[in-house]
Amino acid sequence: MAIDDAYRYPDNLDDEIGRVLREMRSMPTWTARKFEVFAEFEHLARKKGYLHFTADVRDYRLSGSGNSCLYQVPLNQRGALSVFAGKFIRVVCGGKSNRYSGRHYYAKPVSRRWWRLVDRQPDSESNDFGSE
Repeated sequence: MAIDDAYRYPDNLDDEIGRVLREMRSMPTWTARKFEVFAEFEHLARKKGYLHFTADVRDYRLSGSGNSCLYQVPLNQRGALSVFAGKFIRVVCGGKSNRYSGRHYYAKPVSRRWWRLVDRQPDSESNDFGSE
């Protein structure tokens, strides 16, 4: 099930992963340093328990390695993100696409602090916002 743009927000979280992703995006070309930073991201994602999955780029609309967004997962979400239904997550493109398995992605719930960054408030205090 594709990511609905109505529930998609810029990833401006200032956490360890966010800082690594910003460093990656600040480098316009794939230098040796950018490959090192991407490897650091992959290591951190595994260490912090990000879900790793493959999907079609047309569904997630994140195509460059290190590109990311925040996403409010609908309760009726299907596919890899269904385990996060009702939560707020960061989705990161891990690249390495091929025409058979699609792109690699990483996802993990984010905390309530996210709402302050996008200037929105949750609909109710009973929402499950996940954890960092």
